Amino acid sequence: MSEEKYQEKGMSDDESQWLNRFKAGEQRAFSEFYEENFQPVQFKAHQILKEEEEVDDIVQDGFTSVWINRKNYTSRRHARNSLHKIVHNTCLNRIRYRKSYPISNIENSSDNFEDDAKLSDLYASISRVITVKQLLLCGNNH
Repeated sequence: MSEEKYQEKGMSDDESQWLNRFKAGEQRAFSEFYEENFQPVQFKAHQILKEEEEVDDIVQDGFTSVWINRKNYTSRRHARNSLHKIVHNTCLNRIRYRKSYPISNIENSSDNFEDDAKLSDLYASISRVITVKQLLLCGNNH
């Protein structure tokens, strides 16, 4: 099966070549995208959440989502806008979750604090494993 080549109207040859490499799953194309977008999207997430661990996880999940769905993008700008939208919406969802499930008086729940921290660490570890497996699966399929 031959690979489809993409070139949107008005797109430069360099952009078109990058998009084709990106859609084909070339890691260098993804690295370029990552380098261009990591700091702006991390800054945006940090402005919204202000919690480093959550920001790192959300940004990582955003890039993973873009990578998994890379064949759907019609330009670098489309992929970048999707990344920003994913990260922004995920940050807002975290804030909504916090408001729905606020941490009540920590002094009263000190017995459970250690268990909560362990569960949080476990969740973060599981999330990272799932992300790595998704990336590996995508690499094998493309």
